[in-house]
Amino acid sequence: MKPLVSRILSQGVQEGVFDVADPEERAVLLLRMMNVMAEIQTRTLLERKQDPEVLSFLQRRANLNLEFVERILGAPQGSIERMSQGVFERISETIHTDGEIRREGSHGTLGSKPRRPQRP
Repeated sequence: MKPLVSRILSQGVQEGVFDVADPEERAVLLLRMMNVMAEIQTRTLLERKQDPEVLSFLQRRANLNLEFVERILGAPQGSIERMSQGVFERISETIHTDGEIRREGSHGTLGSKPRRPQRP
């Protein structure tokens, strides 16, 4: 993933969209930051899923993170599209009341126990 992000950042610098001195180092920083934020957001959603304000809280925090990304990249303020409440509502809808995350289709449930083969 780092090589792809580095290439995107380098291209953005060449096009004058980003102001980044070292695209490779910025790529590492961005990827680490995004991984940490995703983990924190997921944990918060699972721990506070009954809280009616959790989706608004997650939206504010995600959009603040996007603001940080703009600053790290030297991109113009507001150049990264912010996340809507609907995004978080859809994420929340995929969480079962028992905390398991559903997957679309017939691929089973993430976090669920493996099914035992049925005996004839």
